[in-house]
Amino acid sequence: MIDTQRFATENLNELKLDSPTRKRLVFTLLPGYAGFLLENKLDELAVLQIDLIKEFKLPLYRYFENRSDEELISLGSAGLSKLFGALASQKTVEYIENSLRDWLNNQLPQISRNQIEAEDITMISLIRRRIFRKFIDEYTSDLHTAVLLMNEIDDFTTLSETISLKLLLKLQQDLYEQNQKLTKTGNWVWDLKKNIFTWSRELYQIYELENADINQIDLATYNHPDDDPIVKNELEISRKNKTAHDFFYRIILPDGREKTLHAMGEVLTDAKGEAETMFGTLQDFTDQKLIQKELENNQFFIQKITDLTPSLIGVYNIQTGKYLFMNRAVEALLGYKKENILERGMNFFLGIIHPDDLVRIQEENKLALENANQEGALNNEQIVEFSYRMRHANGAYRWFNTYGSVFERDKSGNVEKVINVSIDVTDQLHTDLQLKERELELREQAELYFRMINEVEDYAILRLSPEGIIENWNTGAEKIKGYTATEIIGKHFRIFYCPEDQETHLPETLIQIAAKEGKASHEGWRVRKDKTRFWGSILITALHDAAGRVVGYSKVTRDLTQMKIANDNLKSYTEKIVAANAELEEKNKQLESFNYIASHDLKEPLRKIRLFISRLKDEAEMKPRVRETLSKIETASIRMQDLIEGLLLYCQADIISDPENCNLDVLLNDVIADYNDLIDQKEMEIAKMPLPSVKTNPIQFKQVFYNLISNAVKYKKENTPLKLNISYQMESVLNGSNIPHLYHKISFDDNGIGFEQDHTEKIFGLFQRLHDLSKYPGTGLGLAICKKVIENHGGKITAQGISGKGARFDIFLPADINA
Repeated sequence: MIDTQRFATENLNELKLDSPTRKRLVFTLLPGYAGFLLENKLDELAVLQIDLIKEFKLPLYRYFENRSDEELISLGSAGLSKLFGALASQKTVEYIENSLRDWLNNQLPQISRNQIEAEDITMISLIRRRIFRKFIDEYTSDLHTAVLLMNEIDDFTTLSETISLKLLLKLQQDLYEQNQKLTKTGNWVWDLKKNIFTWSRELYQIYELENADINQIDLATYNHPDDDPIVKNELEISRKNKTAHDFFYRIILPDGREKTLHAMGEVLTDAKGEAETMFGTLQDFTDQKLIQKELENNQFFIQKITDLTPSLIGVYNIQTGKYLFMNRAVEALLGYKKENILERGMNFFLGIIHPDDLVRIQEENKLALENANQEGALNNEQIVEFSYRMRHANGAYRWFNTYGSVFERDKSGNVEKVINVSIDVTDQLHTDLQLKERELELREQAELYFRMINEVEDYAILRLSPEGIIENWNTGAEKIKGYTATEIIGKHFRIFYCPEDQETHLPETLIQIAAKEGKASHEGWRVRKDKTRFWGSILITALHDAAGRVVGYSKVTRDLTQMKIANDNLKSYTEKIVAANAELEEKNKQLESFNYIASHDLKEPLRKIRLFISRLKDEAEMKPRVRETLSKIETASIRMQDLIEGLLLYCQADIISDPENCNLDVLLNDVIADYNDLIDQKEMEIAKMPLPSVKTNPIQFKQVFYNLISNAVKYKKENTPLKLNISYQMESVLNGSNIPHLYHKISFDDNGIGFEQDHTEKIFGLFQRLHDLSKYPGTGLGLAICKKVIENHGGKITAQGISGKGARFDIFLPADINA
């Protein structure tokens, strides 16, 4: 909206008549002539003025067409009176300035300031000339005076017209600039040959530039990086083809804010047809883009909501029969594409409605539209319900309930568009039928349940009043507690509790808990009719009415006497097991003590025996028989030491320390390094695959690898190099419940003397040997130690052998011990 007060303030001083103009408005002859017209010809000139306005078809006259000639003459006479009076009294300057002020302040009589056009000003100037010249010949017969008077009339009308046009131009310019500001639109001109830009004030506001020379700024730096190629391409096409352009692009201001601009422009060519000038407008479209995005988001949201709604939602025009909107639920509920429905309109649905329902639905729909178009229906929109069947794409008919209402009316108030929401109630109808059948079934079951409760013998089931009075009794209650229904109904259920529980008010406490928390449970000794006791487990449940008030309790009691006795026995047995475990722990301590003795006390005498034998053998004079006996004693003591160390390792295999991350490949390489001499002498060849890292005891597993490799070396064939292949893979193994579990499988495969497969289990036993001790020395503990270590890690070891061909040992470790 134009700020008239601001415009008037800014422009009154600027339009104040300058000194030369003021001097030109001081006339010699015109004041006398104006006084003559005022006194003698005012009414005639008023009539003449109206006639000339109609004759020239003054644009301003359209605002006065409905007025009578008398009114028009009266208005004209008043205006001419002011004009002639000002001229006659030499107040022409004041008259013009006051007229300008009234115009600027929008205080003109009868019309608005913005209704005056340039054509009005020019025609009024011409009409005034005609009016002033009308009676010159009556005013003076002197030709010279008449000529001078006409010159002064021309000066007055010309100056008045010029000043008025200047004001109108200012007014229109301000209106144009404010319109640009309101629409955020600026115009520009680009001299293509001189590469000079001219911008309107609003363009500087859009780019937020102040006191800047636009031709000294690289405007391309403001373009969004993604849009800069678009801007350059569009302008180049427009320039090259001399065609108009119309596109959107974004700019980025120095503070990082983005604006979206709408660019429109055209190209002017010179006489040679070359592009000379490009001009156009830029509109700040940021707000519109945000609104557009919000509308798109809202439409997307509405579409998503309706698509997710498990109901058919459609809006159709009853005049055209076409659907304006249809959600995608039609695809899920009926199996048809919504695009087909939008294309065919209402005829699509008329084609799939069950023939038995079609005529009825059409009549109901017609009646609903008639009611909706009745007078007064506009203020009381009704929702109409229809029920009918429609054919699914698979050929089956399904029941739908449709709720329809007026969506939009035309200008006359009649229904034009209708919205329908259709719900598939097929399953609901089936469910209602099933519920009725279920209700009948429940009634029958209730009767059976009552009979069943009454006949249950393992549980005492009874109903209590809110005060705890027994109201019913079943067979199980009679069996467990010993009372008949006649004997017990009407009495308080505290009768079943021991005297000590009655003294502590346990029965009353239990129903208070049930009333507060919904249920209460308890186990303890109860009393039968014959005063014997039984261990009862009871559950008291609060019963509520529709309002949530407690109307009683159900009480279920089970005789758990035998279970109580069994639990007591189990507790006693558990205590014995705890004692046995303590005893076992003590034995483990003794075993640790044995380990210490084995590693120190038993070894020490053997070391001394071997030392003494060594000294005796060093004696020069010794009979051969004695020396042979000493050698046998030494061999036996060495074997005894090996057995002790083997037993010590075997016992230590039971000691499981906290596992640590361990690279088995590193452990294996350490063990293989001990056999480098044999490998260098070509007596042994080892091929191996990389092994994984697992959580284990590195010392124990290094012993396992050592035992397996040394076992292969010990039992290699004579005069044949040992070939040992160490492989690794992941393997799925079935456990005892036939459930597959993943294991690390490490295999040691050699070409030694092997063994009979019948001895597979025997070789892992303590002190078990398959070969002559004299030929293959050893303690018989190495594989037993391997078996114990691997089993302590949750795994297992197996062996396969072929006599004379070699042996294979497979280690299986659970995959869940990964490092």
